[in-house]
Amino acid sequence: LASRLDIPLTADVVHIDESAVSRFQPNLRDEPYLHTKLDDDPEYEVLRISTNAQGFRDVDHVQRREPGTLRVAFVGDSFVFGMDVKAADTIPALVRREFKTRRGADGREVEVFNFGLPGLNAEGMGRVTQIFAAPFTPEVVVYSFISDDVSRTDVVTWQSWMHDWGATIDRLPDALGAWLRNEGLVRYKMLRYQFDTAVFRLFPSLYASRVETICTFWDELARQAGHRVVVMDFSRFPPATEALRACQAARPDRFTLITDF
Repeated sequence: LASRLDIPLTADVVHIDESAVSRFQPNLRDEPYLHTKLDDDPEYEVLRISTNAQGFRDVDHVQRREPGTLRVAFVGDSFVFGMDVKAADTIPALVRREFKTRRGADGREVEVFNFGLPGLNAEGMGRVTQIFAAPFTPEVVVYSFISDDVSRTDVVTWQSWMHDWGATIDRLPDALGAWLRNEGLVRYKMLRYQFDTAVFRLFPSLYASRVETICTFWDELARQAGHRVVVMDFSRFPPATEALRACQAARPDRFTLITDF
């Protein structure tokens, strides 16, 4: 999977608007997400995706919540989006299916949302919550977390670079401009991920401070919108888990950490 992440999205399935959150074109139906570059891999099956009216890999939801319904919004990176798995096998879909067999703990119906986007960092997840998830008034927002989510570089900043540098790139020779658009900046994004992660591994206290900043951002959003935060820690990185546990200890009534899957 890591080797596939530096291959750009197919341009005709990518969508960016005034929200500045890069996501998929709305209302896609069974469109190939990746590309033909992996045709030499006999084990690789092209991932096909469908999206809702907002450009997420989910069904459409009405904004008004039905009385007696518990809403749970999953917001995250490729773990929530479901990289390399079919829509029916994503984490939100599995949770949705589980709750169809039994109601929530208090007997309410449960409505599950998938706001996952590949390449999203922790700050980007907060922006997605603020712009897209919060209007649906979820009572629980579930974030995914891996060690490089603390990086300040993600798919959103990549799109802002393309916006800022697009006119300059257009003036370059076709071959160079095409490489920069399709691979150059994306490869820089991946190198930046690796650099940021290496720095945080060298300075655990800096890493812990960054995680606390992220937790504070998520907590402020939760206070404003009135939901609870749940974090799924996929990092397998002890400093990350320790920092997230500190976040939970400071906010026991609003913050739940899941580490055992």
